[in-house]
Amino acid sequence: MKILEILETDLFKQTDVDGLVEGNIDQECQKVVVTFLATMDILKKSLQIGANFIISHEGIYYSHDNKKFLENSKLAQEKQDYIKKHNLTIYRHHDMVHRILPDTITEGLVKQLDLADRVITQSSYYTISEISPTYLKEYVEKVKEFLEVSTIKHFGEDNQIIKKVCVLVGYRGSSDNLIPVIENQDVDLIIYGEGPEWEIPYYIKDYNTLNSNKKSLVIIGHEVSEKYGMQMFMHNLKQKFPTLEVTYL
Repeated sequence: MKILEILETDLFKQTDVDGLVEGNIDQECQKVVVTFLATMDILKKSLQIGANFIISHEGIYYSHDNKKFLENSKLAQEKQDYIKKHNLTIYRHHDMVHRILPDTITEGLVKQLDLADRVITQSSYYTISEISPTYLKEYVEKVKEFLEVSTIKHFGEDNQIIKKVCVLVGYRGSSDNLIPVIENQDVDLIIYGEGPEWEIPYYIKDYNTLNSNKKSLVIIGHEVSEKYGMQMFMHNLKQKFPTLEVTYL
């Protein structure tokens, strides 16, 4: 099967961001690797398992713009040379999985957090679930277990009761995204990937000073927030092509 045949399915769509970054889509697909970001380590591991087609959620050359630094970055050029030398094909798959509803990337994180069966509100960029009343301190420990991390950044009072949890992925933790949610939705805890550090954390500090109904934040990092969605996409790809060997790295 040629790589082009895989890309012609409804799982993929060319956008300003999504599309071929490097390689040849007319070559035969040996094995597929799906990943959050195709680092050099991922490229080397892909070769070790015999994969020549790599689907990367984020840009491989250190910018959302797929080739912004190729002309001026020696490291980016070295990486490109390695890709060409080993005849790898790299496809950027970012917008498509974010633009469908439910957003595949958010859906993957919500499922990993054991919130999928408790969803009460779903928008294009956030999902709200309702849980049994739990102290913030206890719920943070649960989140760490769900995400298999030893530490996590959080803001709020340990004895705050958490009932409604709002989940956002990636770089959606900005004031533009979150202030309308916090002020218009009855949520107790917001979990997100990342955002400007001086915006929402300080908004929450002031909010809690002025209000009795406290709010809390859990910030899990960009990759942790999105890798489960890319793993979900990997399973969707396997369902579409049962005989195709697909691995998540």
